[in-house]
Amino acid sequence: MKRTLDALPGNGSAGRARYAAPTELAVGWRGGLTINMALLTELFTAHPLGTKMRLMCSTLWRFSFFCLFGILLSGCSSPDNLYFHKQALIRYHDSGPYKTQVQRVAAHAISYIRKRAASGERNLAVVLDVDDTAISTWDRLIRDDFARKDTMFIAWAMTNPAPAIGPVLEVYHQSRGLGLKVFFITGRRNPLAERTELTLKAAGYTEYDGIYFRPDSDHQKSLAPFKTDARRQIEEKGFKIIANVGDQQSDLTGGYSERTFKVPNPFYYTP
Repeated sequence: MKRTLDALPGNGSAGRARYAAPTELAVGWRGGLTINMALLTELFTAHPLGTKMRLMCSTLWRFSFFCLFGILLSGCSSPDNLYFHKQALIRYHDSGPYKTQVQRVAAHAISYIRKRAASGERNLAVVLDVDDTAISTWDRLIRDDFARKDTMFIAWAMTNPAPAIGPVLEVYHQSRGLGLKVFFITGRRNPLAERTELTLKAAGYTEYDGIYFRPDSDHQKSLAPFKTDARRQIEEKGFKIIANVGDQQSDLTGGYSERTFKVPNPFYYTP
């Protein structure tokens, strides 16, 4: 078919005649639409509207190019050097923010524990994780340059004391003073059981109602199933866990606790 571009601006009938062009539209064998390129060429090169369209397309192409260039450039940039990440962690721990954030979490936990204890409900319990929740392994992290290997950790734990994390120790004292039960659940395994209990007592956790160690037969990648099952066992004994305090999400996920309280730990990750 043939169509005259009357809708396009021109100079009278002469202008309209000038831009008359074939506009054959053919449907391709795959259902696509093929436009007669002669029309588009004439429109872009001769008509005043074509000039505007060329400018618009040119601007769009430039914008697309710079966007693509930016995406490629960001994808090619290398991560920051590991040394600087470690230095940032040391500053965070030593300059005050870490302690402040632990204190804030502990204060929230104590407030909730006091509120629940005031209800008069019996057999209420609090669960604490051990490493970097109840006691600090910071000295080991610094000594081993943040390395995480079981053999290195066991060697350190068997021969070194670990100080209490003060705000969490206060959670322990408040819970005991209010008559609540306190349990520890740790990812440490049975060969470290005796040494761990000595370390806890030396740090100020002198009396508690039970401690659960990860079984030697448990080889799951995540600690969450073991810790969840330990809390389940505590509740099956008739206790109600009102607060669960840990530094890893795997300490807290899985239920069997009214509230969870996560103390900060950007130093390592335990699934």
